[in-house]
Order: sequence, then structure tokens, then C-alpha cells
Amino acid sequence: MDRYTLTKTFELRYTDVDFRDEMKPSALLACFLEAACDSADLLGFGYQDIAPRDFGFLVSNFHFELFRPIALREKVTFETWPLPPGKALFFREFVVRAGEEIVARASSRWCLYHLREGKILPSSALSGQDYSKYRTDKSIGSVSWKISSVEREKPCFRVLVGIDDYDHYLHVNNTKYADYIFSCFTLEEWSARRLKGFTVSFLRQCHAGDEIVFYRDLSQNAATVSGYVGENCVVSARLDFEEEA
Repeated sequence: MDRYTLTKTFELRYTDVDFRDEMKPSALLACFLEAACDSADLLGFGYQDIAPRDFGFLVSNFHFELFRPIALREKVTFETWPLPPGKALFFREFVVRAGEEIVARASSRWCLYHLREGKILPSSALSGQDYSKYRTDKSIGSVSWKISSVEREKPCFRVLVGIDDYDHYLHVNNTKYADYIFSCFTLEEWSARRLKGFTVSFLRQCHAGDEIVFYRDLSQNAATVSGYVGENCVVSARLDFEEEA
């Protein structure tokens, strides 16, 4: 593999799995992000490279498709590569394998953010990249990033953000939102379903002291979940399920 494609292998730990000893969505998202950060380090725009300029990369949207459950102690290899960016969006693709078997694919969209000024930067602010050498193939042909709105009738989950939810940007880490979203379901509801697709949009940053109130629309094969701080929607997700046998 060339430097534009990175592979990283993980072995599932007890803390990575749910009550069925299968990889939690938050753990899967964490591995995607770990691989992405290692790839950015390799290409010269990782956290240590851009932090002196008060720059940071923030995930705006993430979509993954899961073809089968990933089990405790299973070893999985994450392959990731960036695509040439747009004017203000950066794109990154992923494929996950167990041996030769593809068990998941993902696409993501990122923003380059000026941390001190609090604004999104154009992709041209990232220097030293030869985009002509970037891969252009996508792991998933087409992703629908639009997520339907949810009726705010009855909350299904509430969480008060604490500093233990923070990452080094002093806001709620993306993986935490995945745990919040899946706390919107009961054990019985989740036991009757298997996740096959997950799309999430991170809309606003949340900080310690914020109470996030979640609402959902649920059917047997799909769900939409949105989290609000006051009147502002901060995160929205679409989940697609397979029925349990």
C-alpha cells in the first residue's frame, strides 16, 4: 500500500462489545476515527501537525454499512483513504475486513475548523498536499446524507453532558453521541433487531452542562433519532435494521 492508503488492525476487547458480545456502534466508530487519525498523521495533517495553527478537523457526517456482526476477540483490519476535497469539505472512505471478508464499509465528511476563531476554513487552508495522488474510488457508491426530521412529542432519553464526555477539543467526542443514540432503545427493542446501516450528522458542538434531549421515530426496519439542546438540533441519525431471526 502507498502512503495514501492506511491499514490498521484491531482485536475486539470486552469493553468494545454489547450484551450480545458484538461490537458496539460507538466502538466501531472509534476504530474508524483512530484509523483516520493515523492516516492524517502519515500524510502530514494530523493533530500534532495542524494544532500549532489552531486548526482542527471535525467530523460533520458519517455513514457505515455493517454486513454482519463483529464478535468479541475477532481481529478486523480497517483500510482508509482520503479523497480529493471540495471547497470546504474533506472526504474519507473506509473498508473493514475480517481476513478476506468485507464486514463493513463507510464514508465520511469532515470540516477544517479554526478553533480560536470558531469558523470553518476552506480546503485551500490545508497546504502541502498533492491531491493528484489521492485515490478517487469510493467504498460506497452513493450515500444519502439527508436525515428526516423527528416529531418532538415524547423524549426517549436525556443526558447531561460532563467533562468525561470531552475530547481534546473540549467538546463532546463523536463516539459519545453513538452511545447516546443507542441508549434511546430498550433492551427488548434492540434484541429484536440487527443494525445494518447507520448515518449520523453532527450539527452543533455540545459542552459540559448541556442537557441533550433525544426524540425518535421507530419502525421494525428503521429509526430516526435527533438530539436537542433547547431548540437547537445538535445531532441527528438514521438507523436501518435487519429483523432478528
